Amino acid sequence: MISSSYRLNRPELENPSKLPDREVDQICICFWNIKNQFMDKRDAYPQYLWENRRFSVLEMIEKVDPVVCGLSEFNLPQAQDLEAHFPDWKLVGFSCHTQESIDVTKKRHAEDNSLRYDSFNAILYNPKHAELQSLECHELASGPRHKRILVIGKFLDTATKTHYAVLVSHFDHLSQESRKRSGEIELRFINQLIGQGYMPFSIGDKNWFVDAGGEDDSQSYGRNGKICDFRDETQLGHFGAAGTYPKHLDVPAKFAPPIVDGVIQGPTVDVGFRSRLGIQATYSFSLIAEFNPTTQKLLLPGEKSDVENKNFGSDHTLIGLVFTFDQ
Repeated sequence: MISSSYRLNRPELENPSKLPDREVDQICICFWNIKNQFMDKRDAYPQYLWENRRFSVLEMIEKVDPVVCGLSEFNLPQAQDLEAHFPDWKLVGFSCHTQESIDVTKKRHAEDNSLRYDSFNAILYNPKHAELQSLECHELASGPRHKRILVIGKFLDTATKTHYAVLVSHFDHLSQESRKRSGEIELRFINQLIGQGYMPFSIGDKNWFVDAGGEDDSQSYGRNGKICDFRDETQLGHFGAAGTYPKHLDVPAKFAPPIVDGVIQGPTVDVGFRSRLGIQATYSFSLIAEFNPTTQKLLLPGEKSDVENKNFGSDHTLIGLVFTFDQ
């Protein structure tokens, strides 16, 4: 599926209730901003507390079963829950504020398991299918309130011996100039990786808003020529919501994104780009992790949605790509 004109939000995309089944040799790479639980009005929205939504987050990642999952905006207790739930997987990443690794952070704060420390950009991966060769942390353009980083994991696919790199980023919310410069920095790294023989997969919360220069910034990635959006050039197309749920839970209803046929339509702030060469892209997808507040489990197929009560594992969608490497 190749779009005739590149747009962040594509409401013409399909929205089936079930993703296609995956073949044994197909690989999934995904990204999710799972958010920490700090917010001014969390008493009014208890479903936003990590203890109430963590089961839906863990269940969703397990259900998607990616080889590599990029994660952003989570804290140390959440990292510990991820590691406990996926004992055979590896979680690696860095603090956005100090650029310390997750392991260093855990050791330095070993005596305080309740510590709501920092915000991480990270990669959760399955070592049966992906061999981590190196991990890097690079500084992006800071915004007025927060520092921003780019995490690059270089991997070897254990089945095909293909070299690829996963870049995980979270651009600034407030500064359009910061987002633009961060994109330029990441594109330089993408070009370097291609020159080194790595197939790049860029995933993250880019905070590209349509009314704030987001279209132009996203098109700069497409103009690279060597990479394309996850949603383009796929055999089966894109499955799921065209955008993401873009606002925090306490945003007034008048600013809430429209819901069309039960699907939230919002600006695409969570995006993925991948190498045009060397892979066969089967389909891309985005998933909204709505859960039952009584059981804390994801809604079952056919179970009635209650979007207005905002029982979501995160206020972001999980985005991903299913593909195979050329051999």
